Amino acid sequence: MPAAKGMIAHARGDWECAIAQLEAVLPDLYSTGGSHAQQDLFEQIYLDALIRDQQYHKTLNVLEKRNASRGNIPVIQRELANTYSQLGRSDEAHQASQLALELSQRYQKVEQTV
Repeated sequence: MPAAKGMIAHARGDWECAIAQLEAVLPDLYSTGGSHAQQDLFEQIYLDALIRDQQYHKTLNVLEKRNASRGNIPVIQRELANTYSQLGRSDEAHQASQLALELSQRYQKVEQTV
């Protein structure tokens, strides 16, 4: 129920409620039997609520975890850059921004050759 309530709260723009509901169930979501993609969707919704509610320390924790498992994704690097910037960590923001740009360019080249 908390996962469903969190999704509904997110859809309504109630970021605080979405965060509270999803935060409580994310660690045990695997026990519901959903696929990794389904579990990832709940985490993405939680991350979006954190960003919209400007909870940058929690946002950073989630993004760093995602980066450790999927570091070569430009959107993660862009979100890291924004979060580092919001936290006043300009050097890390610049590095993440540069990596996001490099990755985007690399993926564009790959798409052009396919």
